[in-house]
Amino acid sequence: VLVEEQVAAEVLKEAGPLGMPVYFLRVNDPDAEANGIVPGALTQDGSAIMGTIFDASTGKVVGGFSMNAMQARLSGAPREVRQVWTPETLAALGRDGAEQQPLAKTLPKDVMLWAAALMRGKKRSSS
Repeated sequence: VLVEEQVAAEVLKEAGPLGMPVYFLRVNDPDAEANGIVPGALTQDGSAIMGTIFDASTGKVVGGFSMNAMQARLSGAPREVRQVWTPETLAALGRDGAEQQPLAKTLPKDVMLWAAALMRGKKRSSS
């Protein structure tokens, strides 16, 4: 479960006993670069790293959170797939020419947008 930092402790109390991992996002992390997360760095699909993802139970860095750069400037609910990248995959992006895979993806709440995002992803992977 990925939540906002201010509610992570409360969600962890409820989700932890169920065995659900809880992570939180910090957008303006002063230690991001020291943890291998470079805000503004671009992923292979052109999305920008917008923040750092932490494990709520340990406080350790899990990865970087990317969002389409244009979507970040728009107001309202995000309509694109957002991704979580480990520091290792972020470091490898563009370095060895191999395509890297994100650790996790979020999907829009709207079912039609969810289906469209899956179809776009499938088309990209087959081309």
